[in-house]
Amino acid sequence: MKNNKIIFLSYSIIIIIILSYFFISKQTVVINDKTATEVIAVIDIKKALTQHPEYKQLETLKNALTMVEQYSEFKFKQEESLGADFALTQEKELAISNHKRELQKKFLLKEEDLTKEIKNQLEQEKEKVNASFNPEIFNIHLKFKTLNLGEPEKEGLSRQLQKLLLQRDAEFAEIEEKYKLILKQQKSQLNNEQKLAEEDYLKQVEVEYKNKPMLMNEPSEYNQNKELKESKRVEIENLKVKIKKLEEHLISEVKDEVVKMAITRKITIVMDKVFLNITAIDLTDDIIAELKRKNN
Repeated sequence: MKNNKIIFLSYSIIIIIILSYFFISKQTVVINDKTATEVIAVIDIKKALTQHPEYKQLETLKNALTMVEQYSEFKFKQEESLGADFALTQEKELAISNHKRELQKKFLLKEEDLTKEIKNQLEQEKEKVNASFNPEIFNIHLKFKTLNLGEPEKEGLSRQLQKLLLQRDAEFAEIEEKYKLILKQQKSQLNNEQKLAEEDYLKQVEVEYKNKPMLMNEPSEYNQNKELKESKRVEIENLKVKIKKLEEHLISEVKDEVVKMAITRKITIVMDKVFLNITAIDLTDDIIAELKRKNN
């Protein structure tokens, strides 16, 4: 009977917690039966949802919705009142905006790869420095452990060890400064490449749209434009439905796993970690691992 009560309360509570991630900005706290010994746990709802194996599908759908809505807004918002010239201008601006966004993504990935490469080179050089100092450092430690040294000998070895460590750290600092400068220079070069790519595309767009024929000059073109509006409206509605269904599915899966884990571990209170700074069992990583296992 008690387990049934916990299950019922947990489901109700977890639903409130997870829905709060989407709709509520304040803290939501869940407490089960007060007569039981309280076992407190927390979960980072946002992290659990974003680490779900299917979350990338949700992001893809949302990005697609944004693109279609932007296209529809730019292309159709004031087209009828201001005419085809306005629509053509907005179409050009949208093309430029979309291309700029894609360039930013492309160069951001290049920058991430560059940072990783520079970091690897830095670590390799530091390993070489370590390798050059380690034999002497090891030898000193060995003497401390194996030889029966007097205080003067110990002090001498300690000074020698301290000197070696300072020399090694100085070389580390010099290497880090060198690669910091290299990274800065290469990032600057990437930024210049991105600006040049944007300028080249602007020139290309100006040529493409300069002599582009006006829309809606003929009734047939107007009808085609009207059909396009309707198709975009339907596309937007379909994307919204898919997004809602997938969100509900993800929330349901996270909720189910939290409830199962709470019952298994006899947890009586589950709180949203985002709003709290307390000592408690953190279920987040275990929930993420279980979701990945379940969906693989």
